Amino acid sequence: MSPSSPFLRSLKSVKEELDQDNHEKSERLKSVFNDLSEKEDPFEVLNLISDQGVKEVYKVLDKRSNREVVLATLSDSKNKEKYQFSLVNDALVSSHLEHPNIPPIYEIGIKENKPFFTMKYLKGQSLEDIINQGHRKPFQNNEKYWINTLLHVCDALAFAHSKGILHLDIKADNIHINSYNEVLLFDWGCALNYSIEKADPSFSKVRSLLESSRKMGTIRGTPEYMSPEQASGNSESFSPATDIFMVGALMYHMISGKGLYNQQEMDQRIDAAEEGNFSPLKNLPKRLELILNHTLNISPEKRYSNIQDLSNDLQAYLDDEPLSLEVPTVWLRSRLYLKRHHRFTISSLFIFLIISIISTFSAIKLNESEKRTRKVKEELEVSYHKQENLLNRLSSITSLSDPNFMDIIFDDDGLYKIETLLDFQPENPSFWFDKGRVYLGKFLFKEAHFAFQKSLEFSENKIEHSFRAKRARELLSYITPIKDHHANLKGESDTLLKLILQIDDMKARCLMFKTIYQTYLPNDKEKILFFKKALTELNDNLQKVTLSFNNNEIEIDLSENQTLRETSPLYYFPVTKLNLENSSVKKLYSLYNPNLQSLNLASTQVSNLSFLPKFSLRHLNLSHNSITYFQLTRLSNLENISLIETIFLDYPITLFLSHLPNLKHIALGKQIGALLKQIKSSSLRSLKSVSISKDTKKISDIKDTLKHTSIKLILRDK
Repeated sequence: MSPSSPFLRSLKSVKEELDQDNHEKSERLKSVFNDLSEKEDPFEVLNLISDQGVKEVYKVLDKRSNREVVLATLSDSKNKEKYQFSLVNDALVSSHLEHPNIPPIYEIGIKENKPFFTMKYLKGQSLEDIINQGHRKPFQNNEKYWINTLLHVCDALAFAHSKGILHLDIKADNIHINSYNEVLLFDWGCALNYSIEKADPSFSKVRSLLESSRKMGTIRGTPEYMSPEQASGNSESFSPATDIFMVGALMYHMISGKGLYNQQEMDQRIDAAEEGNFSPLKNLPKRLELILNHTLNISPEKRYSNIQDLSNDLQAYLDDEPLSLEVPTVWLRSRLYLKRHHRFTISSLFIFLIISIISTFSAIKLNESEKRTRKVKEELEVSYHKQENLLNRLSSITSLSDPNFMDIIFDDDGLYKIETLLDFQPENPSFWFDKGRVYLGKFLFKEAHFAFQKSLEFSENKIEHSFRAKRARELLSYITPIKDHHANLKGESDTLLKLILQIDDMKARCLMFKTIYQTYLPNDKEKILFFKKALTELNDNLQKVTLSFNNNEIEIDLSENQTLRETSPLYYFPVTKLNLENSSVKKLYSLYNPNLQSLNLASTQVSNLSFLPKFSLRHLNLSHNSITYFQLTRLSNLENISLIETIFLDYPITLFLSHLPNLKHIALGKQIGALLKQIKSSSLRSLKSVSISKDTKKISDIKDTLKHTSIKLILRDK
């Protein structure tokens, strides 16, 4: 090549910009560029795929092979040495990593004095785009899809790590999923070698370039995904644990739809990354949370020791097998086995019970009367249903904080169920804590003190139970002075209220109010006076408390109270009609009592209806609310419901209405169309009337639909 060639002049210009200390590095880059030089341009540009400011990516036609490929090169303004290193780094590393989850590099060269490379043209879309469309495929409903994507990423990284190479820029935008659901990890421009011992001998040129790249000393990666050691810029501390952290950040992005660090300025995000300061995700399955927290540990040595261990645990999570992070107790293995073989287990239990019933029936028939036989059979059937119910619930939980079991302490046999759970897991601090709550609710202070001590004992030094330990200490501090208290509290309303005000736990308070109303204050007038005093003591500045008592029925109006925070006095209070419209109430469990017939929750913050089936309601107003969850259980007594402008976020309104078999009247807003579909399908056979606004569109069409039914249309002003 002539000394006056444009390419060598460009290299000379680059070299002049570098310090004398970087002379050796420039010579290596010059050597690489000389190897890649090419005289002719065989590519025809079809279109620009992306312009990232530094790198330009084109779809081109390779005229030599007549195929469409991707060509990546530097923009004119970024044709400088540090960017040239990154581009050549990407091309050379990728070309030496032949793996199904790493796209192949076809050619590396120099074009218009700029390095370039070509690679396979990838159809499909980036993982970033798929995550941004997450409402179509949310993580919780498609765990298998997302975790399988992570497993493919882990496979690519495991291969790279086996060659001594770290990726260091793992993010959703660098992962592509094609139309065949093949997962491809690309953009190795930040890659470094971390182990000379593991390096492939054929990597000599790549390894030399990576060593030069390491000496540049810049921060590598994307701030939203960075590990603390990346944010510090100390490349000597990089290891496979660095890539593992970024896979954890990718999992965090998949689940939440956002990066680990979301500060406005890049410097702020890098500072947060250096400190490992991000918000933990809530409401994750416990085993998935265990994997995520271990992967995102701020200390590299406390993360997974290698990427294959992380991959194995993700696969174990999908397969309902024990994780490497879990102690494989008999309880754990049994629970996971039940989850894997749920149908088989229930079927086997059913067959066993049927055989037992038949055998018992035959034996008793020989020795006892037919009446005795029927009684034993009924007892066995009841026992089976109880065991089946408990088995279903046990197979899906690890603690009472699980949403499927959050209300167990409010069951009439809650103490029995907790003790049953403790037979399986005698050192579970959550079970002991809720046992203490139940005893506290019965004013059995000595027994509650013992249970909270056990909860604290099994919570100590366990990060996942630190909050539980704190709550146990607080409750112990309240009840220790009174644990030997045995006074007769019947009729002692002031003493009872003083004891309740000392307990800073709403669920325990609910149970205490239940005991007071059922045991210590049997007179209705005493209950009413106590209720009023307790409600005002627990809530400051209530705007309105209206209570009326007629024909042995109690009506309460607490509407418009935006300062209503504590509703535990309502638990088991014998109210028949309760109005909480436009109040700040959030939870349903504290409102429960077996006498409640009418409940107005319009314009409140109640969103979870999972406790609703326990009520015996006939009238319910949920207007102007956003409902996120309800149990698919029939509300057999409900006759009248108002759903004006009610939004069901996770389930269609038609699914909710299908669980109201005796519904007679409904008030609706814009959801009238969904209701008409159900009327046409005759799934609302008991419905007598529908109320809609006079402003509703296409009222004539609605009338035409209803005229062939016995349903009356009521037009209201608003």
